[in-house]
Amino acid sequence: MAEGDNTLLVDQVRVYAGVPPKGAPELSIESGDSSVSLSWDADSDQVDLLAGPTVNGPWTVVTQPAVDSDGKLTVTVPTTEDAQFFRVVVAP
Repeated sequence: MAEGDNTLLVDQVRVYAGVPPKGAPELSIESGDSSVSLSWDADSDQVDLLAGPTVNGPWTVVTQPAVDSDGKLTVTVPTTEDAQFFRVVVAP
């Protein structure tokens, strides 16, 4: 996200007819002034939130702790990079 630019780009969105497959939590993204909040259902299988500089990675585990609130786990990440991509995967 460029400084002063409130554009949020989302890529690789999957649309499911009905309920997503088990273990594939829905990731919600909310943009703030200098951060992005990412959240998913707290009752999902154990998952890792990953971040990367491009849609193809390389992916690294986000180390900020997830906060449990109203049945959602939320991680807030500062928007210090020009572009960041996120995904949630079932932890090994």
